Amino acid sequence: MLELYKNIKKRREALHIKQNELAALLGYADKSMISKIENGHVDLTQSKISALAQILQVHPAVLMGWLPDEDELLKIPDSDKKPVKVPLCTGVIRETLCLSVDTFEYIHPFPGQESPDFFLIAENDIRADVHLKEGDLVYISQSAVPKAGDIAAVYESGKGIRLCRIVSDEKSPDQWILGKAVSFKSRL
Repeated sequence: MLELYKNIKKRREALHIKQNELAALLGYADKSMISKIENGHVDLTQSKISALAQILQVHPAVLMGWLPDEDELLKIPDSDKKPVKVPLCTGVIRETLCLSVDTFEYIHPFPGQESPDFFLIAENDIRADVHLKEGDLVYISQSAVPKAGDIAAVYESGKGIRLCRIVSDEKSPDQWILGKAVSFKSRL
């Protein structure tokens, strides 16, 4: 989450917007709230992150640190942006992933990023702390080990596969962590 606050400040400064100007655009009385946000002293709601992203002219995923800034993407040669076909995970049977023959082309946002093994489509039961919308494509890497604070695909018996934020590095016996979310694509 700390990356969110750093990215807000970085983007505001790149656009030459003063704290008091951003405060006014967000409906705050003065710049003190923006200072608190940029220093990570305020928990932001999904709607506030969306409002900030709109004002700062960037996708919310870039502010969250899930995707690189478009300026960074422009520095990567097109030859390094090769699409990979990633299958849709449709479920789990006897601790084996069921992968669809349907695939989606995925282009690595930047070299060296973990390659996704499958993707999920976010459903309406996602928790608010995950900051995804129903219908978003979430790319999961089985080789990337999720740590506390990361978003992961988790299988729970009787509940199926869910996207959730890992709150502790300790593993629960009721859950099977399928992998870490390495990227997502919003269906705007």
